[in-house]
Amino acid sequence: MGNDDFRTGWNHSPGTDPIGDPTNAFIDIAAPGDSTVALTRDQGDGVWTLFNDGSTVTMAKAEGTSFSAPMVSATVALLRSMDGTLSVNDIYELITRSADKTGTNSYDANGWNQFMGYGRLDAGDATCFLDGACVPAAPTSLEIDNDGMIGQNPILVWNRSVNPTVEYEVYRAEIVASTPFSKIATVTGTTYTDLSVTISNSTDGDDKYSYKVKAVGYGSTSGFSNEAQSWGEEAFKSGLPSAQDESVVYAFKLEGNHPNPFTSVTRLRFSIPESGYVQVVVRDVLGRHVSTILDRHLEEGFHDVDFDGSGLVSGTYFYTVMTDSNTESNIMVLQK
Repeated sequence: MGNDDFRTGWNHSPGTDPIGDPTNAFIDIAAPGDSTVALTRDQGDGVWTLFNDGSTVTMAKAEGTSFSAPMVSATVALLRSMDGTLSVNDIYELITRSADKTGTNSYDANGWNQFMGYGRLDAGDATCFLDGACVPAAPTSLEIDNDGMIGQNPILVWNRSVNPTVEYEVYRAEIVASTPFSKIATVTGTTYTDLSVTISNSTDGDDKYSYKVKAVGYGSTSGFSNEAQSWGEEAFKSGLPSAQDESVVYAFKLEGNHPNPFTSVTRLRFSIPESGYVQVVVRDVLGRHVSTILDRHLEEGFHDVDFDGSGLVSGTYFYTVMTDSNTESNIMVLQK
């Protein structure tokens, strides 16, 4: 499809899972612009004129796949000219991951929606990320969504990076204790709950915690976001070790999801004892595949992944975390 946003009346994907159900979730990419004047050659005379609709000479508007297909094809040719060893999957990954998240419809945790696919084609970013010259823009508007809510774990939220981003790194420092910023988590969404800290009153808190976030994409890392701070204390009740504690020996464990029940988005938390390939899938009560929300290599330790159920009907769903040597499932309830 072509254009910077979805237009009423245009075709869109009826499905919501491009990984598990690509037949029904078929839109991969959108191309910028529409209604471009085109020329055509009158049959037999070899003369290029404005498109003739049979009665009057009018503009020919290139829209939909008539517009996006040649633009994507040109981008593919450009990428192949830069690196002739690129496979089809390599090119698909570059194009979809570098797309601009434009339009009025929200994107799911995998960066996809039914109307614009993975976003608007950005050939510049695709080539830039191929040659390693691009650095993602830093996330913006970082804040603690529940700041001041005594006894709760700090919930960090921020705006998605405008550049192609695979994941985000969350950093924390303790101001009173003068500890430097260190990475405590890597997430794929734009929110993170620090389960190792609980918010406290400034007069009772052990320390003041400061947070920053970086965006990561195709081997490059952005600068820091703005800081967000909150008074707090160590959350012994969580039973979770500090993510930056190198002495911790991690076990394979599925911590569950929060909130549960949930109305649209919930966060799954799990730990793995060693780095390796991890897949997280969601199925309905009949065992039918609903979504693959994670499918890649992860480092050892705790990890969080967000699941967006806004396109699903209310009900009970099963999610499973799988590694090369372990598998564990749990139940989550969607209530709208």
